[in-house]
Amino acid sequence: MKKIVLIISLLTLVQIGFSQSSSQIPTGFQYQAVIRDDSGDALSKQDVTIRFSLLQGSASGSSVYAETQEVSTNAFGLISLSIGQGEIVSGNLSTVNWSLGSYFLQTEVDFGSGFDDFGTHELLSVPYALYGEDADADATNEIQDISLDGTSLTISGGSTVDLGVLEANTDEQDLADVLGQGADANSLVIFNLADPTNAQDAATKSYVDANDKGAFSNESNVISAGDSDDDFVFGSDQLVDDNSSSEDDSRMLFDKSKGAFRAGNVNADQWDETNIGNYSTALGISVLASGYSSVAIGNDNIATLSGAVAIGTGLTASQDYAVAIGQYNEASGLNSTAFGINTSASGSNSTTMGNSTIARGDSELAIGSFNTDYTPAGDDTDRIFVVGNGTESGSESDAFTIYKNGNALLDGTLFVNEPTDDTHAATKKYVDDNDEVGAFTNTSNVISAGDDDDDFVFGASDLYNDGTRMFFDRSGGAFRAGVTSESEWEEASVAQWSFASGYKTTASGIGSVALGHSTTATDLAATATGRLTVAAGRNSFAAGIGTTAGSYAETAIGSYNTTYSVTNSQNFNSADRLFVIGNGSSSVASDAMIVHKTGDVIINGNLSIDEPTVDEHAATKAYVDNSMASLNDFDEVGNIDFEVLVQGETKDVDYSFASVSKSTKESRVGQSFKAQISGKITRVVYRMIFSSTTGNEFVLYDGTGFGGSELARIPFTPGGTSIQNVDITFSEDIELVADQSYTVAVEGTDVECVLTNDNPYSAGTAYWGSSNGGGTWDSYQLTTYMLDRITPQTAISANETSVGVWTDAPDASAALEVSSTSGGLLMPRMTTTERDAISSPADGLMIYNTTTTTFQGRAGGAWVDLN
Repeated sequence: MKKIVLIISLLTLVQIGFSQSSSQIPTGFQYQAVIRDDSGDALSKQDVTIRFSLLQGSASGSSVYAETQEVSTNAFGLISLSIGQGEIVSGNLSTVNWSLGSYFLQTEVDFGSGFDDFGTHELLSVPYALYGEDADADATNEIQDISLDGTSLTISGGSTVDLGVLEANTDEQDLADVLGQGADANSLVIFNLADPTNAQDAATKSYVDANDKGAFSNESNVISAGDSDDDFVFGSDQLVDDNSSSEDDSRMLFDKSKGAFRAGNVNADQWDETNIGNYSTALGISVLASGYSSVAIGNDNIATLSGAVAIGTGLTASQDYAVAIGQYNEASGLNSTAFGINTSASGSNSTTMGNSTIARGDSELAIGSFNTDYTPAGDDTDRIFVVGNGTESGSESDAFTIYKNGNALLDGTLFVNEPTDDTHAATKKYVDDNDEVGAFTNTSNVISAGDDDDDFVFGASDLYNDGTRMFFDRSGGAFRAGVTSESEWEEASVAQWSFASGYKTTASGIGSVALGHSTTATDLAATATGRLTVAAGRNSFAAGIGTTAGSYAETAIGSYNTTYSVTNSQNFNSADRLFVIGNGSSSVASDAMIVHKTGDVIINGNLSIDEPTVDEHAATKAYVDNSMASLNDFDEVGNIDFEVLVQGETKDVDYSFASVSKSTKESRVGQSFKAQISGKITRVVYRMIFSSTTGNEFVLYDGTGFGGSELARIPFTPGGTSIQNVDITFSEDIELVADQSYTVAVEGTDVECVLTNDNPYSAGTAYWGSSNGGGTWDSYQLTTYMLDRITPQTAISANETSVGVWTDAPDASAALEVSSTSGGLLMPRMTTTERDAISSPADGLMIYNTTTTTFQGRAGGAWVDLN
């Protein structure tokens, strides 16, 4: 049986009345109590037997009366009995001599297994009203003598009163005067008085009944004001405070128009008309009740809105139906209640109790002392109950907190009884003594599941259930933690030994790993991490955002790399990628770098490296430029020296320049050409006839003819006066722009242009004349040119129809002739994906496909294998 607590409420211990038939005091008195269990819960609707024993003298005195009564508790655990009306065990209550001293009441309760003693309490004055039965109604033994000595009236068994204060206006009103009015009287009642005419005349009953009765009247035993519309005040001649005097600070008033009552002391405007709420009540010192039906009782309290109540000292009830009781409490929330001292209930329907507690949230209950303050969020994370255990301001703390979402926080140790039911909380001792109980055990500091074959899940009722959860699939050795919305973690997608964590991650490959947001690892030992990444190849790895690693052992990082047709996702194949760095976006995929399994590397950008220090280091552009500048075959930035070796038609001079004699000599001759591509010109070789070896200069003009701006002017000395080669090396590179025209010229003493069939160095438009101008000999627009590297003899040569590599005389039947006995022609190499990316390939285009290891050509709008 649980321990039962009997809480006695002495609401009415005795009711005394007189029977109309016998006029006797009933023998008995009332008894009420609430029965609760040891948890404080009321025992409702339970049958019990109560035994009362009346002990004389002390709590351990002898019993003079005992009785039992059977009763049932109500829904609140309450019992109500009349002691003296039960089944008598011993004694007689009506014969108890209450005048002999103290008496004590012992209470015992039987719940079915015997009486338990619930304590003994001393009876105070109320039951001793039974002693009043000893009073009698005999009036003769109460007669006393009365005497009048001057104005002093004395009774023999009482005291003396001075009648001197009654002398005013009464000297004419003696008995003789009264009898002189013609009235007769006996010793008890005066009869037959005439209606009074003077203020001092004795009045008859009929006169008083028929006329104004004064400020108060008594009708049918009801005392009331003479005028039903009057206000009422004692202690002042007006309801409101007289600020010029303190004599009316203490007063009692009833405002008839507002149905409001005031009693006490105020020294300001608390009880003025504007601060008196309809039907309000204010009692005490400096209390204000300005709200409708509000109540303020005590000292310095304020109740300002409808139904607000403030009882105590220094209280404020500032919202509708707010209640503040105690000292210095504030109830500022709707329907809030603040008890104790220095408490604040600001949330709607909130309650505070104790010392300096605060309830901010709606419907929050705060008890104890100095709980912590906070700002409610307005959701289920707000508090609903808090027990403060702080000691002072600045040292606030909480012993126990319950939140609206059901979570609870205990700052301390929870002591409970030993559990006897499966639903009871277990104690540490119970767990220590029963280490095999529950889902987990702790053996040798190793925590494990009770059953070695059990799966494990938190956040759901089973492993394969949509939503937020964490689980370990024991049979497959697979682990999941996070959130799913579809079938990512259904049984078919949970591979053996796999691991997935995050949001909508899928690890469907054996031993695969998927981490982050919407990542997928579908093959053996594949790993995908980041967001929207896919590891589809065996042993592959994808990280970043939007990356895909599709082939065996492929690694993809970065963002949104390009995809391709994978040759083999299960085994190594040299045609597939090994490593890729994506630098694309969700709308356009691209790659910063690709490393193929062949070792080939594609970098879509500049590769910056350190300056080389040993032979095996890769060289930088600066290193090459600086090194090449020291070689005769290259300029200072690494460009190969070249000659302008333009060929024209095979004509003799007379035919080409028919208007001029061959023996004519001029002081300036030259020819123009159009640049086929943009680049730098560093050297020019020209073939001329000179009459003198002094005073000669080479000039490069911008545009056609001698009228353009000078780009270079270089003096030189020819080797003789016959046909000589003009070999000019520029001190600074000259930039040539594609499709722009330029003119080279030699100026000096009697120079002459030579154009013959065996001279491949001269052609185009030749100019002659003095420095003041000249005329055109002939016009041949340059359309081809040849670049010549002197050592080794590598050359690209062109005439009007053919281009030669390693030959300056390409066969006329070929657009391109490659002449070599030490090397072959290397076709463009690319994968199938790269080949298919060629925009509008023309028929006749040839490539080498590294994916299929075949030569392919374009024919009839399709690719055809050539081997």
